[in-house]
Amino acid sequence: DDGDGIRDTRDAFPMDACATTDTDEDGQPDDVTCPPGQSTWLVADQDDDGDGVPDTMEGASDDDGPSAVGLVMLTAFVLLGLVLLLRRRGGDGQLSEKDLIHL
Repeated sequence: DDGDGIRDTRDAFPMDACATTDTDEDGQPDDVTCPPGQSTWLVADQDDDGDGVPDTMEGASDDDGPSAVGLVMLTAFVLLGLVLLLRRRGGDGQLSEKDLIHL
């Protein structure tokens, strides 16, 4: 027991009072805070969740990822064009004079 007030079964570093959690289980503590008079060889993990993005960069980007708005708009225009083309077709399956002019 390291005397940090955290039960050893819940402490990722039960022999070091300066660290208690390791969220991504990589062997580096999420945070290192030593009580007065104690020190440690442990270094705080720069990527607590293990996603490959440093904690200092998490959420720092203004880019929220790809937007589906453009794809939805393109799909809507294509479908609208198909509907209009089908409505302009003659009942016999042949293109009308207006269709031939626009082709």
